[in-house]
Amino acid sequence: MRTYAETLWEEQAETIGLDCDLDCPAFGVTAVVTGDMTVEGMTLEDAQANEAVFVATVADLADVQEEYVAVSISAARRRRLTDSVTVDYTITMPTTDMADDLATSMSSLTTSDVDASMAVAASDAGVYSTFAAVGCSDLSEPESAVEDESDLDAAAALKAGGLVAALAAAAALLA
Repeated sequence: MRTYAETLWEEQAETIGLDCDLDCPAFGVTAVVTGDMTVEGMTLEDAQANEAVFVATVADLADVQEEYVAVSISAARRRRLTDSVTVDYTITMPTTDMADDLATSMSSLTTSDVDASMAVAASDAGVYSTFAAVGCSDLSEPESAVEDESDLDAAAALKAGGLVAALAAAAALLA
């Protein structure tokens, strides 16, 4: 459906002299970049209480807005005698090409990059002292993927159908 709408809008834009590329993913598909990091020196409870710091850290590292980032924090296996947590992240991107490019650019990040970004995010959130002894000990290779949303409920499908009708009407007005 998004592809159909993209085609309609691009054709209409071209008729009035605009050169637009509205590279939409297929309907029911979401392009994402996923990965995880292991953070030592913090309890699971402290990490979960400061989830916003991890969201801000990943957003900064990916150079995206925070609303595109979701994190899940869980206990990691204990290493040595320190507490450690695993932060799984998902970054939603508008297109699969953008997700692929982001995964490629994030693959060069190091644990030092994470530490620096986390320190700034913690300071901005006013919880620097909570993160003073925290460090990233492991960073996975980011991967781009496509999530299938084929289990949309009937209400979402009706809403999407209404969107197509609205787009078709707008395209007709531009013609």
